[in-house]
Amino acid sequence: MSKLPTKDEARAAFWKLAPEIEALQAQIAPLREKRDAFVNKARAEEDVMNAEIKKLRNRLGALKQEQSGFAKLAGTFVGQRPELNATSAPRS
Repeated sequence: MSKLPTKDEARAAFWKLAPEIEALQAQIAPLREKRDAFVNKARAEEDVMNAEIKKLRNRLGALKQEQSGFAKLAGTFVGQRPELNATSAPRS
């Protein structure tokens, strides 16, 4: 078995590691800052996209509900989808 260090040896070994730890922490800090800036920008863009998606999905839901009402009025048989032409453009 190996002999355990004394308290003084353990303290000396502890402090011997400090400069290497500090150097690594100094290398990590700017990388974290860069990563955090990247993530925050992406989250802000995500929030904008999510708001647009929500707006579009609300409109989609309303249109599907309206379409469902027409399907019920048509006796649930709506036939083949007609080809759209220049005179029957989708509503906005």
